[in-house]
Amino acid sequence: MAQKKLRKLLQGKAEFNPFNDHFNYDELVSKLADEGGFESTIANSTPIFNNCFKELYKSLGEIVTRYDIASEVLMRLFLGVANNDYLALQKAFREQIKDEHHLEDLSSMRVPSPSMHIGDMNLIATFETIVDTLNVVINYLRFFADKEAQGSVQESDIRMDVLRFYGFSNIYYNMKNAYDTALWEDGYIDEEDGILYIRYIDEQYPINIKIGNFRLQKHIFSYLMTLEKALDGTLLSYSKAQLIKRSLMTKRKPVAISTVKVNSKGIISYTLTTDKKLVKINDYMKQGQASIVAYYPHFEDIKLPKLNNLSINDLLVLLAQLNELIAGIKEQDIDLESIALKQLAFRMQEANLIKYFLKTTFYSEKDIRVFLSLLVADGKSKKRITLWKTPLVKYKNTYYVCMSAIKAPNFLFLIDEWLEDGGYGIELVERGKLFERFVKNTANEKLIKKKIPFNIPVKDKYYNADNKYEEIDLIISFEDLLIVAELKNIKYPMEPRDYHNSLKRLREGAEQVIRKTDFLVHNKECFTEELGNIEEKEIVPLVLTNFSIFSGLKLNGVPVIDLVLLESYLKSGEYTRLRVELIENQATTTKQEVIKYFMNNDEFISNFPEFVNSPFPIQDLKDKAYVEDKVITLETAWPQIFIEIADFKETDPAI
Repeated sequence: MAQKKLRKLLQGKAEFNPFNDHFNYDELVSKLADEGGFESTIANSTPIFNNCFKELYKSLGEIVTRYDIASEVLMRLFLGVANNDYLALQKAFREQIKDEHHLEDLSSMRVPSPSMHIGDMNLIATFETIVDTLNVVINYLRFFADKEAQGSVQESDIRMDVLRFYGFSNIYYNMKNAYDTALWEDGYIDEEDGILYIRYIDEQYPINIKIGNFRLQKHIFSYLMTLEKALDGTLLSYSKAQLIKRSLMTKRKPVAISTVKVNSKGIISYTLTTDKKLVKINDYMKQGQASIVAYYPHFEDIKLPKLNNLSINDLLVLLAQLNELIAGIKEQDIDLESIALKQLAFRMQEANLIKYFLKTTFYSEKDIRVFLSLLVADGKSKKRITLWKTPLVKYKNTYYVCMSAIKAPNFLFLIDEWLEDGGYGIELVERGKLFERFVKNTANEKLIKKKIPFNIPVKDKYYNADNKYEEIDLIISFEDLLIVAELKNIKYPMEPRDYHNSLKRLREGAEQVIRKTDFLVHNKECFTEELGNIEEKEIVPLVLTNFSIFSGLKLNGVPVIDLVLLESYLKSGEYTRLRVELIENQATTTKQEVIKYFMNNDEFISNFPEFVNSPFPIQDLKDKAYVEDKVITLETAWPQIFIEIADFKETDPAI
């Protein structure tokens, strides 16, 4: 069997999925090719992963049977563990962030693992793992949601079993994620001396993805710093700064949280104040706003028809208000060593939460219910629950709070989900057109200021003499250069399968721009009216996308770049290395070095092909990145499993 076909079968057939009840290894063996190959290495390892899947289900079933308690009661205990982990990590984070750091340092900071065998863990990834682990637990609990339970149990009797299963779920998540990475992100599984290594066919892929995600966060951070300076008056006049403040506060009532308390059952209560010193724009709101301005400015004020015409800005205001309530729960006020897990399963009644939003914002109850429908998952749902999207879990009229998913959200993922639910899915033509208009307007604006002769045709559909046509998203014509770009919106990827789908979409874009460039080359007369004589111009085809995650890759020989990268070339024409100083959670930046891409208009044109084929901001970071094999199994496990990860080398903050 062709290896690509085998990979598709592994991806698509339930019988070949080791994390499925219908997994059938005997049937899978009948499909394996004798000659081996990357895909066969994955298929041959499936029994190991299937065993982990079955053991996890069996382990939870034993807990449910032994204690005979409702799934909601179990969920409270597991949620308590997750919230405990978050509060402990938050404390560790504050203790570690005290000095100056390069941005790369912040993304590679580590904290000790509970297991010396696993070693130190990436701090940011550890925050994410809390949510990912709880996702595993809650989705397994769904299988027992309808079981009638008669018993009751003292927390002291069940606590160790809960902690063991939570730890097992963390290992299970890492194993499943490793398998999915090999399967969906063009990887393979290498066996050496009884140890499994999850590797990538393209050795540079993990470094490119690490750098892409880092650049994405750096871009948001730069907008956050700009917003901070605008609000404190160092960037704008006092009157303009006040105008921005009012625009960010316009949907909020002039009240603020005074106190937040949690009783012995984990129920949250609060008091409000009208003290003007406390009524302010919180950091969470600023971070969300920076994410919108950085990557969704063309959606900022668009009403979402399926969400009662709320905008993503409206949804952010409500999310920031929810965060303000949860942020009132301080780890300093809690003895994490002795507190009961059920008390850490923070919750509120639906009516009380709605009342909180009514007291603190100008939104209607209908608006609030629409917002909550985006953030709430039914604990007894038959559908898979994703806490990154729905950090509130509902049982009857009670909302349970996953702190990590609310306090440390992925705004880009949330915004994409909101747009999808609001009627602007990634495949929607109108969404693509909005992005296309924004890109053209941005390019026009930057190039006009450069005073370089250029032309960006409004027309995008071109017919030849045989009445065949191609629709070209973006053409930028210079004196000696023609940029032909296929524009591709992608959703923010959270899981290996998401990365696969995004790459698939970008590969389609590469194939399209190759075909469209070929059409242009063989039908030059069709473009004369808009572009003039293009006979002697160098043609640079590329795929232009919204996120930087895949920038620097070449797909079918076509470079992939993001709008931020293109805009930096057109606007400033330079790359800036930054140093960040964090003092009491407040960040300041200092320019360390500025590298210019070109010195004059001639170099602007002549250096562009090299820039998109080997972007300096990406190449610069590659020198600071490395790949290592990281163990993901406990010391007693067999076989041991390692996965390739990319990280940044530690740098001297004084450099």
